Amino acid sequence: MLIINVVLGGFDTIEKIINLTVQDLISLDGFAEKSATDFVASINEKKEIIKKLISLGFNFKKLEEVKDSNISGLKFCITGSLSMKRSDLQKIIKQNGGEAVSSVSSKTDYVITNDTESTSSKFVKAKELNIPIINEAAFIEIIGQ
Repeated sequence: MLIINVVLGGFDTIEKIINLTVQDLISLDGFAEKSATDFVASINEKKEIIKKLISLGFNFKKLEEVKDSNISGLKFCITGSLSMKRSDLQKIIKQNGGEAVSSVSSKTDYVITNDTESTSSKFVKAKELNIPIINEAAFIEIIGQ
């Protein structure tokens, strides 16, 4: 997830990523100081290996282009049982310009679940915050697939 946020933040080449600062990451939505610090430290530990790979002709592939759709910029939290793999649903969200988040907050746009009477903390919090709760079929209808 962190890499996707970085790419969406305009840091879309390996050169830009290896030169990221903590402040660059904190300016992106979804990065707290600790996660930004950990991410930059991890990249810095690997910087020499990455540079060596580049010098040997290794090409870092740009991530799949995100298409603009009617969910672009929206945040989705997934909880409960699903008919498809959670990772597949997250991939569909990302490919359509949305963001799959791991927790519910006031910035979450939708919660996706097939459990209509869930007692999960994500479901309960979404109800408290009046965040729309939709099932997979409704999500697929929203994105038009």
